[in-house]
Amino acid sequence: MNKQKVILSLLCFAVFIFLAVGSTGGNDEPKSTTEDAAPKDVAEETASMPETFEEEVEAVILKLLKETTNTDKPRIVLVVHDEDEEGEFLQAMLNADDNFTTDYIKRSIWMKSKELFEALYALDSNVDYISLFWALPLVDTYGNVSDKDVVIISLDRETADKVNWENVLTDNIPVIANTYWQHPALD
Repeated sequence: MNKQKVILSLLCFAVFIFLAVGSTGGNDEPKSTTEDAAPKDVAEETASMPETFEEEVEAVILKLLKETTNTDKPRIVLVVHDEDEEGEFLQAMLNADDNFTTDYIKRSIWMKSKELFEALYALDSNVDYISLFWALPLVDTYGNVSDKDVVIISLDRETADKVNWENVLTDNIPVIANTYWQHPALD
């Protein structure tokens, strides 16, 4: 992955953070208890069917990794499916699970990345590369807490096609990746 892709990825993430900071979450609508729920159930099922590739990707992520992290943050921050000079790409900005040690955090991210790469490349044969951005809350020097990328991992289709997902060791995911970066906090 070249510098332009990394810069583009970081810009996309910055735009997302800007949009996320201004938004509020949660849907506190009470559930209906009427007996006329059957038509609503059909409507909900239809509404939950993915209409776009991004929605299909989100459904796969949520199926594999749950809707929230172990710290109750939404798992998915942003999913981007687009095209650039190197082909069609998919980027997923995700919140990672916290754990007892940084080593457990990294290994959990690697394991989840392995599952996601396998499942996401199986979705669409046109995607040329996938980048996963994993974030955790970090505390800066001044004691301020903010979500920051802790692992960025990218894998292109050519490399993914070589991988025997059943037998590949989780510890090899950073080695297999076309690009791998981790925040010094995980060293």
